[in-house]
Amino acid sequence: MPNWCDQEVYIHGETSMVTHLYWELKERKRFCDVVLPIPLEVIGQPFDGKGTSPQYNWRCDNWNTKWDVTNIQIMEEIVHGDDHYPMPTSYFRFKCWTAWDAPIPVWEKLHEMGIEVQAEYEVEGCDVVGEFTLGEHHCRTLTDEEIKEREARWEEENTFVRYEEVIKNAES
Repeated sequence: MPNWCDQEVYIHGETSMVTHLYWELKERKRFCDVVLPIPLEVIGQPFDGKGTSPQYNWRCDNWNTKWDVTNIQIMEEIVHGDDHYPMPTSYFRFKCWTAWDAPIPVWEKLHEMGIEVQAEYEVEGCDVVGEFTLGEHHCRTLTDEEIKEREARWEEENTFVRYEEVIKNAES
């Protein structure tokens, strides 16, 4: 069972690209594979049944996570701005989980493409939190006091999610 990385992400940019990202995320539960698709030559590599598959290795190396996003929650539906200069823009906000860590290379690719990404994340079990904004990534370890506050908040809000359900969603 992996350590999950809980994240909240805000996407803002040119309307056609943001609309496509939103649709893929909401309807097809895809995000990382839309931004940085697994190359066909990797998909076509045979798996010998030993170790890990070429696709698994590629995802870990290029997305920083072994699976695409899961446990997706749209926090703010897509909004199309009324600005048309220099181009029309749209935005949306979502929460999701990834296995092990945040998909920072995916966010960096979006930033390179001119899409604004603002993200905050927390890696369970490692007590690491981070943010990605304006193309820069910063992370740190939680203090003991922050860990106690977080655990109290979890108990108060009863926000525990059954891992079996998340794993089932991630593998399907």
